[in-house]
This record gives sequence, structure tokens and C-alpha cells, in this order.
Amino acid sequence: MDSGHLSLRQRKLLNFLQSQTDYISGPALAQYLHVSPRTVRSDIREVNDALAGGGIRIDAKKREGYRLCVDNPEALDQLKQLDSTFLTKEDRVRYLAFTLCLSDIPVNIYDLEDEMYVSHTTLENDIHLLKIKYVLSSPYIQLNQKKGFLEFEKNERKRRQILNHLFHEDWNYNTKENAYYSYEFLDNDQLELIMTQVNEHLSKYAIALEDTNLVALNLAIAIMHRRTITGHGLPEATEGGAGAGVAAALNVASTDFSDTNADTDYFDASTAAAIRELMDHLEQALDFKASPAERAEIYKMAAHTRLLDANQLNFSTVPQYFDPSTIKMADAYLDNVRRTFHIDLTRDEDFYITLLQYIRYLKLPYHSFNTFQINPDMARAQLMIEYEIAGAFQEIAAQYLGGYLNHTELMYLAFTISGALIYLHELSKTKFRTAICCHLNISATWALKRKIMSGFGNFLDIVVLLPVNSRKTFDFSTVDLVLSTVNKPITHSPHTRVINISPFMTQADYSRIEGYIATRRLEELYAPTLPGPELLMKEAFWHERLRETDKFAIFNLLISDFLENRYVTEEYHEDVLRRESISTFAFQPGIVLMYSLKPSTKTVLSIATLEHRLTWNSYKIRTIMMLAVRPEDATAVFLLLNRIYGDSYDPAAVSSLKTRAQLMEYFQYPDRTPSESKPEAASYIHSEDGR
Repeated sequence: MDSGHLSLRQRKLLNFLQSQTDYISGPALAQYLHVSPRTVRSDIREVNDALAGGGIRIDAKKREGYRLCVDNPEALDQLKQLDSTFLTKEDRVRYLAFTLCLSDIPVNIYDLEDEMYVSHTTLENDIHLLKIKYVLSSPYIQLNQKKGFLEFEKNERKRRQILNHLFHEDWNYNTKENAYYSYEFLDNDQLELIMTQVNEHLSKYAIALEDTNLVALNLAIAIMHRRTITGHGLPEATEGGAGAGVAAALNVASTDFSDTNADTDYFDASTAAAIRELMDHLEQALDFKASPAERAEIYKMAAHTRLLDANQLNFSTVPQYFDPSTIKMADAYLDNVRRTFHIDLTRDEDFYITLLQYIRYLKLPYHSFNTFQINPDMARAQLMIEYEIAGAFQEIAAQYLGGYLNHTELMYLAFTISGALIYLHELSKTKFRTAICCHLNISATWALKRKIMSGFGNFLDIVVLLPVNSRKTFDFSTVDLVLSTVNKPITHSPHTRVINISPFMTQADYSRIEGYIATRRLEELYAPTLPGPELLMKEAFWHERLRETDKFAIFNLLISDFLENRYVTEEYHEDVLRRESISTFAFQPGIVLMYSLKPSTKTVLSIATLEHRLTWNSYKIRTIMMLAVRPEDATAVFLLLNRIYGDSYDPAAVSSLKTRAQLMEYFQYPDRTPSESKPEAASYIHSEDGR
């Protein structure tokens, strides 16, 4: 086995496959690594050649994809040791952060250049990224750069927070070790002991934490132990100051204290008892002494992230478990969603409780959202509309939390919204009328029907089973969807979608049907008076075959169309840039759709096509669209996102479209338009006049 020539991308490929429990397709791997499927196949061949005979291989299975097979776990552990590999800016930024956290004296910039084998310019760019990640974002640590030296401020809490993040961000939940960064700072045996003891003591007191918070707690204790024995303890709380009572309570009887706030800064007796016993045990096992301040810090991490008992939560008990500001934020958000998108989510008790817990979690001093094991853009592509509805929380966050949610926080809210929308669809009792057109005998057709109903019975109403030869005499205008086992024209009905499937219903078939259902469910959210996408594109401002390479120059060009016609104000411009800075609009190749819901006097598009594609968030982009909407047309964002990036999105096709005529031809709208949808089916959509 010769792993020395594996690139970082190939090592990341191995790590990603290790985190999967089943086969994963080549296109999914390609999107995760931001490369082509051909590159993935090439990488897999090179990995298998390099690891031949070492007990590690990547198996391929036709129509299913790839899976990592490991016969020698020790060899896999060796592959994950990348401490001295600085092939990407992410690796260098991690190394910089780690070095600065552990250094008691300023670090020489020129020594760093030599250690990392980079130029001065490259290091300056890495320092800029470091500032974005930790100086301009939580924990907002101060970075001093003077006369060729770098130094983090001497704030032990902030340094520990960064260390915890460094170990946690690539934590592999399928093994005990870190994913592919293995620092010598933490002792694996000691970490194993800590993890075991934490689980035992939390279980004893029936304390439940989410996985990500449990990992953060384990790491915090391990970091505390290492920093304490090297003389880097936390400062003690001042007498009578914040935290002094909690620190004392962890060494005396906890029954002397009671709750001071029902939501965030409170004292929890059972958590205090668990942490006191845990720390007593670890002090003996690891032969060190944790100060009251150290104990208080660990207590707060556990108490503030402790899960509420879901069995006790309902509409009537909300005031007992959530403080007034949390309830006020939730209600303000739901009102904003209703006013903006005409969607009423207030009747879903389970969703409301989940939303309250999400907001409560955001407000806590310690909160961590687990990173996704797939490319974040892949997750966002699955939740496009939900992500936009989640964005309606930003003005609530700015008002009550003093800042905006980041991309990961928005994604978790989008997950919550997706569950709420499924519930709303079930309430509406809408099912899409479906015909199965099958060339096999009725027995096989009937079995196919049962398989489809088993997977999609809540969404599809199978109204007829047809032999293929009956297609010319059947009226498909009454059918929303045709599932056909033959690859030939079935119907010319403009409002009927045809999906080809296998008689045996493969995973790909399930995925195609899921995509159709997701698209159609979201169409139910469109306001009935929206202009169709063809009309929007026909009346758009057009800038064809631009040679501009600066995306911000294109921003300004498109926005100027709106500003010069007085459709929008500068507030629109500022909001678009803010959205881009928090979570880029470029999450798929080919086309970028930019927008803001700041009011416009007209719902209108401005579109630019490029002679040469530009790179944006690592994607090659040919077309940039910008949308402004009237308040009553806010769901036009849903319509265009769904139309551009929905289940029929073809990145290869759109990558070559340079003219208005080509785009208009590509965006012919074959499915149901908003004006042709059934308003009575979407009973949960309410306009301001009560419809």
C-alpha cells in the first residue's frame, strides 16, 4: 500500500465514503467534491491502485454507486493523519487557528510561511480567512498583527471555543476519532475515559443532549483538562459576580439554589449534581484539580443544551417551559410568514413546539449545530423553498438576537419548515391524479401499483392502470402524472407530466417520483395571480453575451435596471448583498437567481448572459438573473426557484445558453402553471382578504 501520493481530495473522498452506510452514486460524489463524475472515477481508480493489498478498497456496484470496504481499520487510521499536509486554504486556516490558540507568545509570520510552505501573499490571504471565521464571527476573538507577528488575545474562553470548533467540525460520528485531522493535543485514551464517564453520569440523572452538544461537552472537558495541567485555567469568578453562585453550587449542596429564569440563565439542580459527581470522578481518574470556574463552565454547557421533555410540551404548557421573549419571537416569525407568503403554520402544534425549541436553542450561550455530511449546497438544493421561508426569520433575529442567522442555522430552520409543509399538504388532502401505463400483464402492473402506493400513498391517487396501447384513446387531460414503463411518447397534454420508471421500481424511480411530488407540493404555495415564468422572462431586462468577469459589476448592472425605473430603493440593493454575504445565491452550476423581498412596485426580472462563464462559489456560471417582487407576488421566488432548479434542472444544458432566445426556449413551462392549479386544494394558503 502506497498512500503517500494520495491527494487531499482523494483522502476526503475516502473519509466521505467512510461516513456513508450504503452505496452513494457517482454524481453525488462529484457534487460533494465539486468535480466531474469522470474525475471521481479517475480518483477511485488511483485510490484503489495506491491502496492495493492494504485492506482498503472502494467497491463499485452498477446502478447503485460506490462503497468503502475496510478490512484493515488501522491502515485507514493512518490515512487520516494530515497534520503536515497544507494542500488547501482550509487546512492552512485550521493550522493557523490551532497554533495561535496554543501559543503564549506572538507567532512569527515568516516562521509560519516556512512551516506551511506558502508565500507571504498566500499567508496574508489565509489570515484574512481566519479573521472572517473567528474574528468577525463567534467567538469574535481579537487578532493582533504587528511587525511580522500574530497573536490571539489572551482570552482563555475564546481560545477554548476555537479549539473545540477545530476538533468538532470534522468529527466523524461513525468512529471515535476525529474525521481526518488528528492532532496530538488530545490524548485518545483520556478522551475515551471522558466520553465513557460523561455518558454514565448524564444517564444516571436522565439528562439527554443532542449528539453535537454531547461531542462538544466531551471535547470541552478534554480541552479543559489539557489547558489546566499546562497552566491555562479559566479566571475565577469575582465574588458575587456572574457565575460565582453556580461555581459554588457545584461544590456544595445544589438544593440551596432555584431557577432564576425559565429559559436561558437558570440553575438546574439535577444537571449540577451530575456535573459535580462527574468532575469529582475525573479529577481522581486523571489526577488533576478543576477550579470552581472550570466546573461552572462545564455545568453551563450541559445545562444550557439539555433537551426538554417532549412529552410535557404542548400549546397549553408553552408558558411553563419557554420565556416570553422566545414565544414572542416565534409568534412574530409565524406572523411574518403569513403576511409575506400567505401561509398559515400556526395550527401545527408539533411544529410550533419544535420552532420554540429551535429559538430557545439559538438564544442559549452554548449552542452548536451539527455540520452536514454532504455538500451544504446539496442540502440546500433539496430545501430551496423552505430555505427562503426560513429567511423570513432574519428580521426577527436582527431585532431580538442582535444579528442574522448564518447558513447552517438557516438550514436547520429550513428542515423544520419542510416538516411543517408536509403536514399542511396532508391537511389539504390533495393527491395528484396518477395513471400507470405498463407494457406488462395486469399482475405485474397491479404489483407495481402497490409498490408505488406504499411509497407515495399520501401524495398520489392512482386512478387508472393502462396498457401502453391504450394511450391514444385515453383522455390524459384529467391526469396530473403518468408513470410509464416504456420510453415512448404517451401524451401531448401540456398539464400532464410523464415519468419513465422500471417495472421493478428502482431507487432512481423513487427519486424521480419524489422530485415530482416535491415540485408539485411547492406549486400549491404559489399565489394564484402570479405571472408565469415565460411572461416574466419575456418582459425582463436583458443583457446578452456580456464579457464582464466581476460578479459585483454584474450585480450593479442588473440592480440599476430596477433603480432607474424606480421599482426598488437602495434598501433592495443592500438586502441582496447582505443575503449573498450570509449564504451565497450560487448553490448550483449554470444559473444564479438573486432576489430580495424588499418591496418593488413591479414584479420583474433582469437577466444577464455571459460570453465566458465566471466562477462563483466554485461553480461555473453562465446566466445571472435578478428578481424584484411586489409584496403580493412574494411567492414568485418559489416559482422561479422551482422552475430553474426543480426536478427537471439540467446543468449541462444551461451551461451553454448565451442568448435570450436560447433561454426562452429552454424555459418552456410544460407543467401546470399557477393560474391552472387548484386553489381549493391549498386550503392552508390565506390571502389578506381571507381567501
